[in-house]
Amino acid sequence: MTTRPNPTTGSGRSAGGETSRTLRRRFWLETMSAGLSVAVLLLTLTWSDWIELLLHVDPDHGSGALEWAIVIMAAASAAALLLAAGREWKGSTRGAGLARPVAGGC
Repeated sequence: MTTRPNPTTGSGRSAGGETSRTLRRRFWLETMSAGLSVAVLLLTLTWSDWIELLLHVDPDHGSGALEWAIVIMAAASAAALLLAAGREWKGSTRGAGLARPVAGGC
C-alpha cells in the first residue's frame, strides 16, 4: 500500500514533534458568529429594552415576547455554531502526522 503525508501540513508534525493544527476560515467564522450570538443573548437578558431604544419601535407592545424569542434563537444559534466549530476543530487534526493510503496504490 502506498502512503503519502498530510498535504496541508507536510508530515503533520512540527519541528518540536507536536501535532500541527491548520484551522480553516470556516472555524473562525463559526466561532466569531457564536460569540456574537452569545453577546446578543446576554445583552437581551440583561437589558431587554435595547430593541425599543435602538429602533424606536415596540413590536411586541411591551409583552416581552420578542425578547424571549431573541434569547431562544440566540442560544440555539450559539449552540449550533459552537458544535460546528468543534467539529471543525477536531477535523483540523484528524490524520495529522499519519500517512494516508492512496486509493489504487500498489
